[in-house]
Amino acid sequence: MGPSSPPCSLRTVLVIDDSPTIRRAIAIELRPLGVHVVEAATAAEGVSKARECVPNLITLDLHLPEGSGYDVCEELNLYEETIGIPIVMISSKSSAKERLHALAAGALEYFVKPFRSGELRAFVIAMFARLASNQNKLVYVLDGSRPVRSMLKHVLVGSGYACETFESPAPLLEALKCRTSDLMLVDLDLAQYAAFELMSAVRGQPIFDAVPIVGLSASGSRKDLTSAFRVGASEVLRKPFFREELLVRIETQLNVRALTRQLHEEAALDPLTKLYNRRQLERLAKIETSRALRDHEPLGVIVVDVDHFKGFNDLHGHAVGDDVLRAVGRALQQTARATDIVARYGGEEFVVLVPRGDETGVRTLAERLRRAVEAMVVPTTEGSLSVTISLGVTAWPTDALCGTMGLDALVKPADDAVYESKRGGRNCTSFCKASSGTTVLPLPIVPPRLAKTG
Repeated sequence: MGPSSPPCSLRTVLVIDDSPTIRRAIAIELRPLGVHVVEAATAAEGVSKARECVPNLITLDLHLPEGSGYDVCEELNLYEETIGIPIVMISSKSSAKERLHALAAGALEYFVKPFRSGELRAFVIAMFARLASNQNKLVYVLDGSRPVRSMLKHVLVGSGYACETFESPAPLLEALKCRTSDLMLVDLDLAQYAAFELMSAVRGQPIFDAVPIVGLSASGSRKDLTSAFRVGASEVLRKPFFREELLVRIETQLNVRALTRQLHEEAALDPLTKLYNRRQLERLAKIETSRALRDHEPLGVIVVDVDHFKGFNDLHGHAVGDDVLRAVGRALQQTARATDIVARYGGEEFVVLVPRGDETGVRTLAERLRRAVEAMVVPTTEGSLSVTISLGVTAWPTDALCGTMGLDALVKPADDAVYESKRGGRNCTSFCKASSGTTVLPLPIVPPRLAKTG
């Protein structure tokens, strides 16, 4: 099976070559991709049409009438609208020296005539795929030079990235308050170590700690570059640099960030329900306890236990039991507020942390959770099952909280209340004050059963 069409509706390719045969061959090669092909026969015509149509890609013959491919590359870099357009150099010369010269001039790739059928098409598909994959990624550029900012923006936009540029750190920090970027390019040569102060400020905020920062420097000493890594640079790139070198460094950093994020998520999530696991819950409980103490606000805790869960496993098998846990987890997550923290505590138990959760608010939320689970039907290989839960609730006032309180101590009153719900007939909620007895709110018992279907 041949290459598929690129993930885009219509893109423009400018073919600059003095041979009508070559231009026609390239047009035929790219026609299956649905691209719009514009042709030019000379260097001057090629530059003129590039400025006119601003193509997504240029294929450029190395030897042209009244100039060379290198001259075209140099002239395209003079105009704001054509800086950064990807260029594929095409030549009959196969020497390594020519290829390096072409790449140094700004070419993205170097093809030798005659190239095999499908070779250029495969390259264009891969390039368009990269453009599509970069569409939702935002790069902030901080550089003191307007021409450099303009060049970087056009290279990035030409590669599919969204880009915002800044001349000084203060506007960039303001922008971060509204929207964080996926990566930052920072000029390390800004006066009075402004770049270093910016990186320190960014790294001092946990929400931005994982954002890759690529430092750019033309004159920094080895000591300064080492300091850049210490204050937060993920990578340092020496000016001047090749276009493709910059893009590869950016892609590498974004891939590292994505992998790191994936590892963090896997370490923080329960593999079955995709809710937070107990380890992550312990970390978040410390954060919420500290926040409650700082803001003098209560902290609510709800413990959820699936009723008769052993019966699901014994009667229908562990696969059905897993289906039940996943369904309960989804119902809890969808019913809780965005600010609530839902986690699998272990086995068939779940915990919901409720920031600013006073007694009334936590009782109300617990009842919504109970009703949401009671109303759902779980489709399984054994048929459709009805499920109920028993809940224990507590609301910690600020004066009862302690900064060194662990998760077990925080959850214990609500966990004790769950046993009251079990003794009270299940499918009900019990409330336990953080420092006193338990009040049971009984509701009808609904045992697990095969729901009627069809």
